Amino acid sequence: LDITERKRAEEIAQKAKNELEMKVEERTAELIAANEILRQEIEERKQAEEALRTNEIKYRTLVDNIPIGVTLINRNMEVLTINSQLQKWYPNIKLDKKPLCYQAFNDPPGEGVCTYCPTIKTFEDGKVHGTLTETPAGDEIRHYRVVSSPVADKGGKVVASIEMVEDVTDRMRMEKALQDSERRFKSIFENAPIGFYRTTPDGRILDANPALIEILGYASFEQLATVNLETRDYHPDYSRLQFKERIERDGQIMGMESPWKRQDGTLRHIRENAKIVRDANGEIVCYEGTVEDITEQKQSADQVRNLSQQLIQAQEDERQMISRELHDRIAPVSYTH
Repeated sequence: LDITERKRAEEIAQKAKNELEMKVEERTAELIAANEILRQEIEERKQAEEALRTNEIKYRTLVDNIPIGVTLINRNMEVLTINSQLQKWYPNIKLDKKPLCYQAFNDPPGEGVCTYCPTIKTFEDGKVHGTLTETPAGDEIRHYRVVSSPVADKGGKVVASIEMVEDVTDRMRMEKALQDSERRFKSIFENAPIGFYRTTPDGRILDANPALIEILGYASFEQLATVNLETRDYHPDYSRLQFKERIERDGQIMGMESPWKRQDGTLRHIRENAKIVRDANGEIVCYEGTVEDITEQKQSADQVRNLSQQLIQAQEDERQMISRELHDRIAPVSYTH
């Protein structure tokens, strides 16, 4: 009996031992799996942190190398950070002093928020806003195009604004210079006593100034522009085809004189200069030219020429008359002797 009980006890102990070993193995496997998952999570976190650092470096490199200023401004209008471009424009900004934007970006410093400030509007409605500034910079005014974008916290509250700042001062000066040049050209074009034109190879009239419109006897440019030079020729003795062949051969026409037919059919004598305008590929875009009405000059020259001929003829007639008179006087004397 003792042996039987002992054996049974041993079996129970062995079974318990086996079960314990099995549980240990299972738990060990669970721990190994958990450790593997934890290792993978740590590795993924490391990779994510590395990727974040890399992206931060890329972002900072990008932001620091674009020719546009970038700044972060909080709701107190304090400048939190600026990129390299803004640092170049404003080298005296000290971020550790938490400078106010309307003081840091104006010379002399502003006393309050700029009236055109887009960031204030972004803080008010959470939207993107833009403006064109007139920023005092010592002895001059600089013009900046500023666009503000909201930065929100997890709750959706706008806590800061990112401003993108582009210096457009030189561009605006060039645009103004171009506008002034265009106004001067327009004034010359419209008030010049000689005609200006631009025509296409297919005969369309692109431009004509008032002087040319008057020379040709039209009431307006719109009326003149209905004419196609390929079908109506203003040169009775010099065709459009001859004009195109000559200008395309020589590249220009200088001082060419010819009669032009007005709308009413009368003729005016014209002195013309023209050149070819080509595009980047060398194709002809149009012909540009000037036209001077020399009718009066031509008539005056003809009158002078006629008067000269008349004077020469009168001198010749007088010479012949004097010659005859001398001959008549000398002839009797000669006969007497």
